[in-house]
Amino acid sequence: LGHISAADPQAIGFSVNMEPVAPDECWARELEKWEKVIDEDELVPQPVARAAIRWLKRNPPPPADKISVVHGDYRTGNFLFDGEGNIRAILDWEMCHLGDPLEDVAWAADPLWAFKQPERPGGMIARDEAFRLWEEASGMKIDPVRLRWWEIFNSLKGLAIWISAGKEYQAGANRDPVLAFSSWYCTDVHDRVLAKRLAALSKEARA
Repeated sequence: LGHISAADPQAIGFSVNMEPVAPDECWARELEKWEKVIDEDELVPQPVARAAIRWLKRNPPPPADKISVVHGDYRTGNFLFDGEGNIRAILDWEMCHLGDPLEDVAWAADPLWAFKQPERPGGMIARDEAFRLWEEASGMKIDPVRLRWWEIFNSLKGLAIWISAGKEYQAGANRDPVLAFSSWYCTDVHDRVLAKRLAALSKEARA
């Protein structure tokens, strides 16, 4: 992920067919996109999601240090590796775009992929070590304020995806039981993650 973040989108030809975005506009574009998904696909009220949206709008992050290739779904399960542990291919690029590289870092570190080991993103190496390796490979430093914003955003983005999956399944547009499972289990996980994070932010604001 650090190498992806370090790449120059223009030099590798990635930016040719991608919508440009300014460093201070990355957050607003992505938040608007996924809020729209929730607006259109929610089957029941989503109070936790709405609370997260309000916080994200009221507390915009600092501008991105640079505009990078954002994979959009970089996580455990979306890469191929050989017997020696070398990554051979990155999969599932359908959500890729230009934006703040910390968006990908936060998604990869989301608690949903940690399998109940929050300090081990993706169920692999320790969070601090993962961040150190990303900084080393990308040549950038992780701004904790920006990272926190993107972590909350990504749990909201996850909710939007699971909400959309539930609508697809209920409407009969796709009868894959994986959609029903993600609509139930993953929605519950991200509701709990967001509720915990929002409670911590509220406590911090009162202190």
